[in-house]
Amino acid sequence: MRTLGPDGRHTTRRRRDEAGPSNPPQDPAQPPPEPPQLAGYPGGPSDLSLLVRYQDHVARRLWYGQERGPKKELKVAGHGTKLQDRVPQMLPPEIEVIVSGSGLASLQRTSLTKIDVNLVSAFVERWHVETSSFHMPFGEMTITLDDVVSLLHLSIGGMFWYPHEHVTEEMVVDLGCEFLGVDRDVMAEHVRSCRGAYYSLQWLFDRFKEYRAAGSWAFATREYLMMLVGSTIFADKTFTLVEARYLLLFRDLRGLSSYSWASAALVTLYRHLGDASMFSCKQLGGYPTLLQVRIHSFPNFDHVTKAVPYHLL
Repeated sequence: MRTLGPDGRHTTRRRRDEAGPSNPPQDPAQPPPEPPQLAGYPGGPSDLSLLVRYQDHVARRLWYGQERGPKKELKVAGHGTKLQDRVPQMLPPEIEVIVSGSGLASLQRTSLTKIDVNLVSAFVERWHVETSSFHMPFGEMTITLDDVVSLLHLSIGGMFWYPHEHVTEEMVVDLGCEFLGVDRDVMAEHVRSCRGAYYSLQWLFDRFKEYRAAGSWAFATREYLMMLVGSTIFADKTFTLVEARYLLLFRDLRGLSSYSWASAALVTLYRHLGDASMFSCKQLGGYPTLLQVRIHSFPNFDHVTKAVPYHLL
């Protein structure tokens, strides 16, 4: 293509589609070149600007045939059978009035006695902490506050307050002495046996029976509620302990209805799902009943499970 240059002379300028050293002619017999590949992982995301933790995700290892361990499925904390023995048919009126008004009474009867660990594990492999959702071939699915309210009948209204992350063993002893009515030496020995800022679920149940028989209603109620939430919405990956920091929620037994228990349950489950989606984690905490029932309530459940082609189903 001939044009006039700045000096008025004719110059020849090659068009972008003309052949040249920097633009060789295309052989019609050859297929077009492949587009450049973005940095990413085979079978996974190509753009890592969002899924920044995919480096440690279990799905990445499964692509290369690496399992979490000898057992492919996660170890899941299900306390439904134990709660059948620990939740009495009828509580003393002094305890019943507080439990009924706390907003947690429904948790006494909501736990499944059988958890499908293969189903739960397969869905955990599709959970991504950055989006708080399950990534399916047809889109994303998640668990919402409305699901928690509908399935567990917990309150969505009220104050969202989550206990402090850092609670020392000395604080755990002090809390136990003040709000559980336990002697300091006995409390210190128990905390040492738990090897951290925890209370044993069995120990709480035993203290509940002891104080119920003695008529110490406030102490018995706190121990019962700690055992209840530690077996359900605040279940820990240890399967036998509950984090002592949750006792801070039960200091004022008359103000328990002011908390948004549904929000606390969902945040806890999200946190444990995020941990369990990492390759190094082999246990799932949180409330597995909520997770399993929500999976079964996904629209077109049969179609959803067929879209999870992992080795566990």
